[in-house]
Order: sequence, then structure tokens, then C-alpha cells
Amino acid sequence: MSFGERRLLGLFQNRYGPNRVGWGGSLQLVADMIKMFFKEDWIPKFSDRVIFTLAPMIAFTSLLLSFAIVPVSPNWVVADLNIGILFFLMMAGLAVYAGAVRRLVEQQQILAAGRDARVCPDGELRSVPWSFPDGRGGAGRFI
Repeated sequence: MSFGERRLLGLFQNRYGPNRVGWGGSLQLVADMIKMFFKEDWIPKFSDRVIFTLAPMIAFTSLLLSFAIVPVSPNWVVADLNIGILFFLMMAGLAVYAGAVRRLVEQQQILAAGRDARVCPDGELRSVPWSFPDGRGGAGRFI
């Protein structure tokens, strides 16, 4: 899936896709896994270390659990639930909370606020002035 997506993105963007590792890029996934395994884990000094590392784990676990209701074969089902679609939506929505908790733990107002851009009913983006909690002025935000 990842290989096909990268090949298509390379085609759409008029550039070469992953074709440097292995025959036709067949070992690109292995090279990406090795690269991710040896990457440095950087945690900001001002954030809570435990929650900062737990938030991606919560998001990944909720993603895996959301697909636990999908039957693998007629005889092998991971979880046979009567409320399967409700469980799927609940677990898929839990990943959003993990990202929100992580942004709040980082203690940065801009990241915690997210992008407050909304299209107004008349089709325009309007900007209103805002300021940081410590009194510094901001450029404005779109509402």
C-alpha cells in the first residue's frame, strides 16, 4: 500500500517514485522501517514526557482496535460484537482525543488552538485580531 501510494504520488508530481532500493523500489518499505527505527525521539523540554509518548500509542491502539471487528475469514473473527459499527466509530474517534491531549501537553497556544479558519456564510474568510495570554499581540485569526 505504501509503495503503491509513493509510486502514484511520484507520478502525479512528475518525479521519480521510490525506485532506488531493490528491484523497482521493492525494498523501499524495509529501508523506511530501518530509518524510522534509528530516528531520534525528540521531546520538548516544556512538555510532559509521559503523555507526550503515550499520545501516539493511544492513537495507534485505537486505530488497531477499530479494525478488530472486521472478520478475517468466515471462521476467524477477532471480535464478534453486536454493536460493531458503533465500536468502529468510537475507536476511530478516540484517535482525535489523543492528538488533542498531545497538543495541550505541549503548552503552546498556537498548536493547541489549531487552525481556526472557517468559511463565513458569504464565502469570505474574515480575520479578527487576537492576543496571547501574556499580552503579546497577534496578527489575527480567521473565523
